[in-house]
Amino acid sequence: MREATHKAFGQLVNRVGRGLAHHLRSLMGPWLVAQCDSYAPAASAAVAAFQSAFSPVKQREAIAFCRVEVMDVSYAYLCICVL
Repeated sequence: MREATHKAFGQLVNRVGRGLAHHLRSLMGPWLVAQCDSYAPAASAAVAAFQSAFSPVKQREAIAFCRVEVMDVSYAYLCICVL
């Protein structure tokens, strides 16, 4: 199920293109966490969606643009994993 979700997300991202920018801050943190999914096919699908959405240079720029939100999600994820 997770793999199918990430594949569908990848298709959505490719269709909306620049329209994704408005929602990028709310999506980036969970999207990056999904790339570390313990289920390898799901993680690969999340990585593929991310790579198809952004060129390597734009990947860094997008993460930098969303740095606060990425850190918030990362912190929340780490707190859940520690408990």
